[in-house]
Amino acid sequence: MKKGWLKSKACKEFLIILLFFLISVFLLRPILWKGNKNAPGDPYDPSFHAWTISWDIHALLNNPLNLFNANIFYPNQYTLAYSEHEITNAVLALPFMATTDNPIESANLVLILNFFLSAVGAYLLAKRLTASRTAAFFSGIAYAFAPYTFSHITQLSICSTCWVPLTFLFLHRYFEEKKPYLAFICAFFFVLQFLSNTYIGLFLSVGILIFIVAALFLDRKAFRLKFIFYGIVAIVFGFLLIIPFALPYFKVHSLNKGFERQTYQVEAHSADVQDFLVAPECNMFWGKITKPFRENTKNRAGPNARSLFPGVVILLMALAGAVYLKRKGDEKKRFVFWFYLALLVCSVLFCLGPSLYVFGRRAQIPMPYDVLYHFYPGFKALRVPTIFSVLTTLSLSMLASFGFLGLGNWAKSKYKGRKATIFCGLCFALLFLEVMTASLPLAPIPEKKDFPPVYEWLSERKGDTSIIELPMPVNDGAWVNLESRRTYFSTLHWKKMVNGFSSFIPSTYKRAKKVFRKSPSEEWLEFLEEHKVEFIIIHAADAGGHELIGRLEDWNEKRKPVFVARFGDDYVYRNILR
Repeated sequence: MKKGWLKSKACKEFLIILLFFLISVFLLRPILWKGNKNAPGDPYDPSFHAWTISWDIHALLNNPLNLFNANIFYPNQYTLAYSEHEITNAVLALPFMATTDNPIESANLVLILNFFLSAVGAYLLAKRLTASRTAAFFSGIAYAFAPYTFSHITQLSICSTCWVPLTFLFLHRYFEEKKPYLAFICAFFFVLQFLSNTYIGLFLSVGILIFIVAALFLDRKAFRLKFIFYGIVAIVFGFLLIIPFALPYFKVHSLNKGFERQTYQVEAHSADVQDFLVAPECNMFWGKITKPFRENTKNRAGPNARSLFPGVVILLMALAGAVYLKRKGDEKKRFVFWFYLALLVCSVLFCLGPSLYVFGRRAQIPMPYDVLYHFYPGFKALRVPTIFSVLTTLSLSMLASFGFLGLGNWAKSKYKGRKATIFCGLCFALLFLEVMTASLPLAPIPEKKDFPPVYEWLSERKGDTSIIELPMPVNDGAWVNLESRRTYFSTLHWKKMVNGFSSFIPSTYKRAKKVFRKSPSEEWLEFLEEHKVEFIIIHAADAGGHELIGRLEDWNEKRKPVFVARFGDDYVYRNILR
């Protein structure tokens, strides 16, 4: 019985999934061992993503209808919509938050889970296409642990790509089997991806459109009335699930015209042709080799957004896969060849943004992304075209699975037995070497028990308290440092705060920076009264904090905020006009 089970399909599938889990843990081991008080890369984006999923869980459990009215950038509404809401990740994080009550540890565990699920998703898609577990396993590793994904290790939402291959899996199945329930499952996985990351959701919708166009060219007979009807119903089903989470973004856009990204902002975060030669610094093999090219990314966006090198092994294997598919020539494989080739070409072109840059020089050549920017709904709110690399990686990994299948068949026919196994093992070893990380630097993030005592004091205050934390940052670097930290610390108290950290900065915050950089004045009092701010927290340890406290104490104004308490270097004042 046991021996029979060991040879069964279920056992083989279980072992493959277990291997994906072990690889995920191995490649991300520092995050697993030290993730309770550390974040990968830098403390800024990871702490913000930890705040996001923590706020989602807090709101969903206490007041779901108030989900998008997050506690940052008070008194603005829908402030969660200033960046990704990450609802899917929040749901995945629920059991981790319930057991640890640690936002950064929960975010780290969801990060590892996303890598693992990405591998499983790509494996299932490739197995459907190739009918080979071994080739699909190769594809799972190539997709989930691609160098590009590790370049965004600090950004949980961009690493949340596990629903992309599952969407395409059921899209393939619906086109082949014509069963209505498959269209709805496809739509459901698309919704999960859209609710993980809006960028990837919109880019995935472009990929689906490319799939439909390819199918129209290659198999028009498939588009019968019943097939089209259920496809449309599934699209409506997905749209109805997404619309409650999309409406706040439309409202933010209508209230803040600056929410729309200008072309120059998009170009600043677009790829240069040379970026496809840039690997992330943490990559063990290619990190040092591609360093000269990485240095050239700093003048636009930086290496995180522009490390697009996929690896030599996957490129060669994808090329072999394209040749294999072209030679096989049956109808199913012909479609796979043309679709994934088209998806690869289009996603690479879209990564380049609205204008072509070649080794640092802007060529006066308009690019296809410009059409998406002006005519595709939602694209004017996006600024990072390089995230299209998710679809580039998927295309390469699917083509590579056929390359591995073809080379494996060739090795079996030529060498047979153990030599063929060694050849396949060598292919896996070379791929693993390419995705291997030399190190994942960690940045310390305090646990709740180590938060400054002033935030514990705030958490004990009952009622709808609003606060402002000073001093305000003097430049972008100080803003990232101060406000990401203050936003993360708010996970302990959830009080409304004028401060905040997100992709979009509202005019009220910009005004607060201008007002509170000055010495205490009537303008201070007007702002505090207008926005019903109750408490002022001044951090003496932050640049300019001591001087600000001195100026406030020396201010000869009867209506000035009154001193309430001191917690080490943190001073609390109350606005008496409230």
